[in-house]
Amino acid sequence: MARPRAHSGADAPKEPHAVSLKVLRLSRPSLSYQYPLPAADTKISSKASLSYPADNVDDQFILTPNLTLPPAFGSAYVGETFACTLSANNELPDEETSRVVTSVRIVAEMQTPSQVAALDLEPAEDTASKDGVQKGHSLQKIVRFDLKEEGNHILAVSVSYTETLIGSDAQAASGRVRTFRKLYQFVAQPCLSVRTKSSELAPLEVENKSLGPYGKTRLLRFALEAQLENVGDGPVVVKQTRLNPKPPFKAVSLNWDLQGPEQADPRPPTLHPRDVLQVAFLVEQEEGQQEGLETLQKDMKRDGRAVLGQLSIEWRGAMGDKGFLTTDTAANDASADPEEPFSSVCGSLKTHKLTGDFPQPITDSTEACISTQDEWMRREPSGCCTDANLLRAANPNPLACDTLRGGYTRLTGTKKNDETNIICSGAYLGV
Repeated sequence: MARPRAHSGADAPKEPHAVSLKVLRLSRPSLSYQYPLPAADTKISSKASLSYPADNVDDQFILTPNLTLPPAFGSAYVGETFACTLSANNELPDEETSRVVTSVRIVAEMQTPSQVAALDLEPAEDTASKDGVQKGHSLQKIVRFDLKEEGNHILAVSVSYTETLIGSDAQAASGRVRTFRKLYQFVAQPCLSVRTKSSELAPLEVENKSLGPYGKTRLLRFALEAQLENVGDGPVVVKQTRLNPKPPFKAVSLNWDLQGPEQADPRPPTLHPRDVLQVAFLVEQEEGQQEGLETLQKDMKRDGRAVLGQLSIEWRGAMGDKGFLTTDTAANDASADPEEPFSSVCGSLKTHKLTGDFPQPITDSTEACISTQDEWMRREPSGCCTDANLLRAANPNPLACDTLRGGYTRLTGTKKNDETNIICSGAYLGV
């Protein structure tokens, strides 16, 4: 005999919640617009269409002193702070005496394209959440989240509360904990589009006494350019552009904030929608800076790239909204290695004896340094190094050197004080 199917919890009619949730985005107001009527011989006053009629106000100006609240959610931009109010409202009618709402709790989290982050609520503690929310009252919290990624964002809000049934004797008869969850989706879009380009400059040669009396060290230099395009809906004021260099580099701004002897206070540039601003920085290897030097040398030996740093940009919206953006790490394709100490051995190279302007091999088993950008001294692919003991063993006449143009050297068979001094690209080694 067939029996009726038992009703599951999902098939049971859903009872409306006694608490509702409202989410309101917090954003700055904007100046209202006015559209003056043209002057004409009519009975209608030309001030009839003004939002703020006054005798001392320019009635031909489109903006007025009045503020207008945003009519919709608006746009959310990467680099700005997203803020909203979460309001849990007690929806019990005034004539309802059989139910009481207590222990209201709100939990919020933000789901970004890469992670899920729990949000802190302000204020952190509230007596209404413990003692309960009276009828017609609400529990309000504020959440803030810095938008750092483009794409879909989901604000997930969970509300839990205790619903207590009151008996005829005004005592609590029973109670239950109820909860619900709501999702609010929006898209974060870029406000500023940043494109970077780096170029290598001629290295700077400085004296380095630790390498000997003629020792020199090459310091790398780069020019980093960036184009900032306003891809948002409104104008922005670029307050600051700063390059955070990665050691061993230092950066100098070449923009409007460059300090001059007779320069007045610089005025930050304003970017209207689709306007482009170009900025530039001079990136130089810091003299005597050892931090990051080993990493730089390894990176350039591996893929020929030098990591310069990150670009930080600060701006303000039309009504003072703050924006902050940090770009990815900017790198450069470096063609020349930074100066290395010549005490290390880089592999088996050929030693060249210079006759005239062309090198000729002496032996294949000798290790020596052949490092220069001059066309007549070819650089071996394995690097620059030297070992004077091997040179002395390979050649009966210990080698000395004569300085040529640009600090480069010519290897000769002259013996000097039973020592071998080798100068390569301005670097010095005494053995």
